[in-house]
Amino acid sequence: MKFLVPEAFCQFLEQLEVPIDALLAQAHLSGRLVDGQITLSPLEYYQLLAVAEPHISTKQILQACDVEQMTKFSTPVYAALMAENGLACLQRLAKYKHLIGPVTMTVQDLGEQVAVHYVFIYPEMAQLQIAVLFEQLLAVNLVRTGSGKAVVPLKMASQFPYPDAIQAHLGLSGEFSKTNDLIFAKADLLRPFDTANNPLWETMLPTLQAQLAENDTEDPLMASVQETLMTNIARADDSLASVGAQLGMSPRSLQREFGRRNTTYKKLLAHAKQMLAINYVRNFHLPLAEVAYLLGYSEPSAFSRAFRQWTGVPFSQYQPVQA
Repeated sequence: MKFLVPEAFCQFLEQLEVPIDALLAQAHLSGRLVDGQITLSPLEYYQLLAVAEPHISTKQILQACDVEQMTKFSTPVYAALMAENGLACLQRLAKYKHLIGPVTMTVQDLGEQVAVHYVFIYPEMAQLQIAVLFEQLLAVNLVRTGSGKAVVPLKMASQFPYPDAIQAHLGLSGEFSKTNDLIFAKADLLRPFDTANNPLWETMLPTLQAQLAENDTEDPLMASVQETLMTNIARADDSLASVGAQLGMSPRSLQREFGRRNTTYKKLLAHAKQMLAINYVRNFHLPLAEVAYLLGYSEPSAFSRAFRQWTGVPFSQYQPVQA
């Protein structure tokens, strides 16, 4: 599964003074900007957001979530805005969310309320704060733009504190929760959209369905390996044999497949551990010894060396994101 950051959005980020080239270099993703576009795997996407987060202000997040801007860059967002109402809008966005980024969005009808829940595509890794804010802002902004009403959610919650400017924009105070959720009054989401356009939506539907099918089938083996690795590392079992057994393949067969893709199990394992380490530090503020233990390092010093190689800074200097 790959995710495309389109040229127009890269240019928009440059206008917001977000240094794309520098961030790619810091994330060890130099050379990924090709013809103005960036193509990333789920873990690379997470890696780029992790290094970008400290450099992006609350004001820039608010600007990036502007619906008028987003519809220029994102076909799924544009398609969601053409739905008949807010509920259909959010359900449509959730269906095609994986065309935008590695986030799974679920919309649950609770009767008089509707809950919207977000998780990273690999549930073992917590969402980054910047991603949570972006997703929740985009959902509310879409409902407001489509309905023409200043809809305020009944609840917004995440494991992060909410900046004052975002609470002011959304019209309510954020709550602490282990999950990332929005709750709307269902009546607010059933207001007809001024932007509804079913004929245009029907012309876009075949293209979106084809893109979703292509995205879901692109190198399914590597997607399965990455997903299995994330789960196994969290369970303290990172052996190639275990991955192979879960996928119904011998270690030798897996190694041949990795070779065809110019990679190795060692590289894939190191990259997965790197992402989990960043996740544990940024989102759970765990100490070095505990992170080393969770990732299967026998000595904290060995993990400390690996962490510095991954991030370019000692563990003690890698500060969690400030709101």
